[in-house]
Amino acid sequence: MMRATIKDYTSPDIDLDEFFPENPGDFGFLLQIYVGPRGEESQESFEVFVCTSKWIGRWVSNNGPLVGRGLLLVEEYSLNSIKNFLEKIVESFESYDWEDMAKKISRIGRWEFEEY
Repeated sequence: MMRATIKDYTSPDIDLDEFFPENPGDFGFLLQIYVGPRGEESQESFEVFVCTSKWIGRWVSNNGPLVGRGLLLVEEYSLNSIKNFLEKIVESFESYDWEDMAKKISRIGRWEFEEY
């Protein structure tokens, strides 16, 4: 059986090393997680939008309905808590091959090869 692990995190929206929201209970940003089979070098990207319910409320008020796929809803900002949560979920999955594993992980975030 294969298990996956998160190998890296990036964001096109923020600098993960420097970011701390002015209001930790009201923020949203795109988080890319790079996941691959445990013990192997390969990795693929999955996108998760991390935000609070307050951020969603404000966004919907200003823009209308929001589809929630690939959404990680948190109470307040804590990068360590976000990472720990994602790692616990990703590392709990088991599969016989990478394609099936990637489909499981894509329930959390959009897989870069999802539409191929």
